[in-house]
Amino acid sequence: MKTIGSYSLFAMSLASALLVSCSGPVTRKVEGHTFKVPDANNVKDSDRPFFLPSPSGSDGFSFTLNPQAALPDRILIRVASKKEVCRRAEGTQADINSGLCSSKPFLWRDARFAKTGDAVFWQYRLSGGEISGATVVVRCTQSSSAVRKGLCASVLPYHDLALTVHMTDNRVEHLAALYDEAVTHLRTWER
Repeated sequence: MKTIGSYSLFAMSLASALLVSCSGPVTRKVEGHTFKVPDANNVKDSDRPFFLPSPSGSDGFSFTLNPQAALPDRILIRVASKKEVCRRAEGTQADINSGLCSSKPFLWRDARFAKTGDAVFWQYRLSGGEISGATVVVRCTQSSSAVRKGLCASVLPYHDLALTVHMTDNRVEHLAALYDEAVTHLRTWER
């Protein structure tokens, strides 16, 4: 019986591996760009987290940087049209108006961040220089996990696209590296 069970387990593992290997990249289109996103990184529209806007047509897509990580530790990236994101924010007090949608270059990469807010909602703003404290780069909210401190998002430009990096507060200091990894994936996947 043990031998039969081992063969059955082996057969099930082989069948699962074949199904995974047969699934290929998913084609995603946004703002005239076409990306072949590996199935492992792709976040299906039906599996979209509650905090992301509902997809419509070529409105954008989401992927994970580290699909092998446990669910709470995954870094989620939302790719959308910068023009559409800025159109939605136009005329509002949205933070992205002073960064992503500004006519001035959004110089966030080598800037220092100043943390402001309280224990429930806080943000990391650009610190120093002529725009001291004016531009929010990362916005966070309290999480139920004391280890992760909070759930954060940062909307950053990539050519004519807007990349929203969803991460935990303990990864904010690695924002530039996470952004660079996302851009590397997009460059590799673009057709």
